[in-house]
Amino acid sequence: MALGVLPGLKESEAVAVNERASIVGESFSEDKDGSIIRRSGFVWRAGKMTKLGGLGRQPSEVRVYAINNRDQVVETSDDRGFLWQKER
Repeated sequence: MALGVLPGLKESEAVAVNERASIVGESFSEDKDGSIIRRSGFVWRAGKMTKLGGLGRQPSEVRVYAINNRDQVVETSDDRGFLWQKER
């Protein structure tokens, strides 16, 4: 299944999936040497990709690690860990 990519980025990869079939992953772009130059985290649910926020600094290096069955995501932004969840 193709997840798609976030706007302005070139590739995506899944990192984890929960029992509700929500997927967390990263979209990124690489330079000519294959080094990642830009990366953003996302949650994919029912065919829709939602970009995860960082800590508000630009550029922010976001990495995702896990998603639980409440759709809470463990991620880091600028080397600081936190738990992301959708506003309700």
